[in-house]
Amino acid sequence: MVVYDLTDITTAPRAQAVTNGDRPVWGMAGSCRASLSKIPCIGPTGRVLIEVQDALRLESNDHYTWIVTSADRLPQ
Repeated sequence: MVVYDLTDITTAPRAQAVTNGDRPVWGMAGSCRASLSKIPCIGPTGRVLIEVQDALRLESNDHYTWIVTSADRLPQ
């Protein structure tokens, strides 16, 4: 098994976190230090990174998930 850490590639830093005193408020916009900017998927030639804004919807069936863009439907 090979595991790749894609955190630096798939996330972008947020400008400012929402806090309640010194604790982050989870589930609110801006609440964590990074936000997802790319989604890793399996393309015809291997792993590809889809820009979040290019994803039209997520489709799921049982434990399978697909990312649908205007050009492709890729398994995640």
